[in-house]
Amino acid sequence: FYLGYLFFTGLFSMCHDGLSFQFLWPTMPYLNDYVFIISIMCMTVFLFLYTCFLLELPNKYPWIMKWIFIYIIIRIAMHVVCLIYFPYIRHLLYIDLLPLILSYALAIQCYFKGYKTALYLVIGHSFICVAYALGMLRLFNVIIPSFLNVYSINIAVILDMLLLSLALGRRIRILKEKELINLQLEEKVKEKAEVMMLQKDIIRDKIKELDTYIYRTAHDISGPLKSIHGLTNLGLLDPQQSTTYFQHIQQTVIRMDEVVHDLYKISEINNLPISIYEVDFARVYHKSIDAL
Repeated sequence: FYLGYLFFTGLFSMCHDGLSFQFLWPTMPYLNDYVFIISIMCMTVFLFLYTCFLLELPNKYPWIMKWIFIYIIIRIAMHVVCLIYFPYIRHLLYIDLLPLILSYALAIQCYFKGYKTALYLVIGHSFICVAYALGMLRLFNVIIPSFLNVYSINIAVILDMLLLSLALGRRIRILKEKELINLQLEEKVKEKAEVMMLQKDIIRDKIKELDTYIYRTAHDISGPLKSIHGLTNLGLLDPQQSTTYFQHIQQTVIRMDEVVHDLYKISEINNLPISIYEVDFARVYHKSIDAL
């Protein structure tokens, strides 16, 4: 849209000062009048579209684009009708002041809402509006033609293009900053995802360890309980050997108490410093034999 505005602005300036008649169509002078009107219409339309998209109006106000396209269709239809049936009507081209005023008002509104880039558009469109006003006053003989009011459009357009280029540069810089921020956010999200996956693996390993721990604990406790249950049944069947069975039960209870004590020790291991000591394998061996 910005390139379209520049192209038709250049074409308008060439038609306005006679360069187009001198270099582009020297044998067809009647084209100058038609191209002059077309260039103004297209210049304002592209300027209007550029302003709307630069201010992000399609995202903020989606309905506005519908009315923009309706205006463009109506304006083109009016232009075609005037060229065919009313070629002598020249002041109709000042109807193109309407989108300029509208884009000017939108730029002011966006600026006051905090969109600082709109300031360039406000200043640039101010030059265009003043130039249009001088042109209309000159057209209706309100002011005397002079270099300033005759070439006011050309001067205003040059200033406006300069400010629009600055606005475009600022807009690109903002987009790059947003892109950089998005990349940083993506990196942070990726890092968090990796941390979560690592934590998930750690939790899975801990759960597996806990399952193993519970299984082994249940096995260590169920063994003495089954021994006690079996010895009790034998004591009921053979009362004469009850003393022997009670001694075995007592040993089993002691072993079970050691298992419970070991469970307490396991829960304390994570909070205690590592201690290194000798293991009495003979005691472990005889204890296992007695248990069997």
